[in-house]
Amino acid sequence: MGTIKNMDLKKNVLMYILVLMVLSLSFLVVVLLLIPKDSTSLTELYFEDNENLPSTLNLGQEYPFGVTIHNLEEEAMLYNIKVYLETSEETVDINSFSLKLGTGETYTFDEVLMIQESTGESRLVVSVNEDEIYFWVNAI
Repeated sequence: MGTIKNMDLKKNVLMYILVLMVLSLSFLVVVLLLIPKDSTSLTELYFEDNENLPSTLNLGQEYPFGVTIHNLEEEAMLYNIKVYLETSEETVDINSFSLKLGTGETYTFDEVLMIQESTGESRLVVSVNEDEIYFWVNAI
């Protein structure tokens, strides 16, 4: 009779362990389902042909350049775009506009940089919402 009680006790212990394992696994699955997936939302912003951006321009010389915006956010975005030349003495606005892009959409626009008078080293900036890209240029 003692052997039967020991077997019943072992069965009960094994049953409790099995129930605890199932409950633990269920809890883990629920927690994993409730944790938000880490999705990276971003906007790509870059100069087209960026390896050939000028570092020196002749005065009065036109230099065309392109800029691409690629919406990788998970929603449509309104972009406020501002293009300007920043010298040691002033900021010269070149262009500004707004643009709405849907998820995954890309927009490329062209601008022309032309410096009429010597400014020394200047920074051509493209600002899009909170982000900006730029390159340095010297007009001679």
